[in-house]
Amino acid sequence: MVTGGGPPLAAQSRRRSPRDAYRRLRPFLAASRWSVILLTTASSLAGFVQAGILVLVVRIALDISSNKHSSMIHVPLTGTTLRVALPDLFVASLILAGFWLLLQAIGAYLPARMGTAVLSRLRIDTVTYFLRADWTLQSSEQEGHLLDVLTEQVVRAAQVILFLSSGLAGLFNFGALMVSAMLIDPVAALTIMVATVVLFFLLRPLSVLARKQAKLRSAASLDYSGVVSQAVRIVEEIQVFGVAEEERRQVVDVVDRIEGPWFQAQLLGGLVPAAYQGAAILLVLMGLVAVAEIGGSQFASLGAVILILFRALSYSQTLQNVYHSMNDTLPSMDLIADAQEKYRRHVLPSGGSALEQITSLAFDSVSFSYAPGRPVLRDISFEVEAGEAIGIVGPSGAGKSTLVQLLLRLRDPESGAYLVNGRSVAEISLASWREQVVYVPQEPRLLNATVAENIRFLRQGISDEAVRRAATLAQIHDDVMSLPIGYATRIGERAEAVSGGQRQRICLARALVGEPRVLVLDEPTSALDMRSESLVQLALQSLHGQVTMFIIAHRLSTLNVCDRIMVIQSGVLEAFAPMDVLIDTNPWYREAFDLSQHQHTSPEW
Repeated sequence: MVTGGGPPLAAQSRRRSPRDAYRRLRPFLAASRWSVILLTTASSLAGFVQAGILVLVVRIALDISSNKHSSMIHVPLTGTTLRVALPDLFVASLILAGFWLLLQAIGAYLPARMGTAVLSRLRIDTVTYFLRADWTLQSSEQEGHLLDVLTEQVVRAAQVILFLSSGLAGLFNFGALMVSAMLIDPVAALTIMVATVVLFFLLRPLSVLARKQAKLRSAASLDYSGVVSQAVRIVEEIQVFGVAEEERRQVVDVVDRIEGPWFQAQLLGGLVPAAYQGAAILLVLMGLVAVAEIGGSQFASLGAVILILFRALSYSQTLQNVYHSMNDTLPSMDLIADAQEKYRRHVLPSGGSALEQITSLAFDSVSFSYAPGRPVLRDISFEVEAGEAIGIVGPSGAGKSTLVQLLLRLRDPESGAYLVNGRSVAEISLASWREQVVYVPQEPRLLNATVAENIRFLRQGISDEAVRRAATLAQIHDDVMSLPIGYATRIGERAEAVSGGQRQRICLARALVGEPRVLVLDEPTSALDMRSESLVQLALQSLHGQVTMFIIAHRLSTLNVCDRIMVIQSGVLEAFAPMDVLIDTNPWYREAFDLSQHQHTSPEW
């Protein structure tokens, strides 16, 4: 079963300080600085406008409910009293209500816009950093990790910005309402303000517990994505081996790990607002008791203060909910930030000189190991001239695939030197290198796209003529033309439009369309039928002398095109010579050759 990787564990062990939280959020707020300023301004104005509306509503209600109607209404403020006509109060209330709705619309638009921008930015940046990282990191990435980061974790991280925006709006609304209440009755307003701060800290342990559960849920979510990705990738084998129930149990195990933290996070999410609402009512009652004991407010003023404080407490509840929700979603922000930092630390080097041509490739005492003290390749030395076809053979686990990765510059030698035209390959820019050195993997991967698009493989500027020419070289053109709409036929990983042999030759055409100087093939005929193998061999023969080729093969018949063959055993280059010389001088190759001859002559073949 897939288990949690580095980032979730790091997120679990981290104790967040306010400074660290702000450091994580600052890059996303910086891009929306003016939106934040506009949001806080609109929220403050909305609070003052709302307080004004409440005061006017109370005065109008009291006047309408009284038996004697006066043409002038007294609106008290600290230190003064305004006398306003009743119709004018109605008009003023309507104008303020319209302005308040406008400010509310601004307060709704800005967080949505900021959250959408952050969502897009997180997705683009994360994919960009991953694609620009080196192969060492990419190949070690936990299965399903990137997919989970770009889906669930990114959405939750974008919600942090939405919650933060809501929190800012609530904070400035709360502040404006409290200022307005203090202008009418300072005692009640101060009582509520102090009690609100106390209440926030009393409920903080619940939010801390919710944050802990959120971290556990984020870690389990990565495992869930890994298990599901694995199931999709090997679904054919699952069906053939009849282990669907066993795979289901792995999924159930991970889901069970998510269930507890998810339930507790949701429970706390419901308890905190309920506790806050109950406490808020008590706070208002305490404020009224304080006013009654100290004495002082007229009935109308007291009514306005009560309404304003109720509204203020609703915003303080919003602040508490935002704090709780951010604790629930910040682990996703941590996970994404950790992933991005990891990808940036492994960014591929830029710079270097252009590569005009490749006249020779050489390894000079190259060694490589994945773990200290356990070398996979040891002291490999050879030189290959342009146009040579080189076979690479050896038992499984000998280091052939690692040698290919070094040839392709997917990994760097631990020691020794990789030379091109007599100088270090590190001096050559990767962009220039990859225009001339291409690869056909053992398992051909197709895009969900047309045949032509699969051959172009996301590269711009490749003409239809070049696509057809490469397909002809790869012995796949006639097969493509027999498809329903030729090169415009849509194919893909699970499409039934092409066979395994055709997929292999489409990928060979993909490698040849850029007219490379070096072609590396990993087991190009291992899974092909006799006709497909003969077509691939015909394609390789047509390339002989024009392109430098490295061919890994267990099927020795594939190596008939080769000028020389490397024999690698236990990470050591045991022999490097033409085929006929190896038959006479190398025991391992002679045994492999005899076995291949027996296969060709046996009745079963």
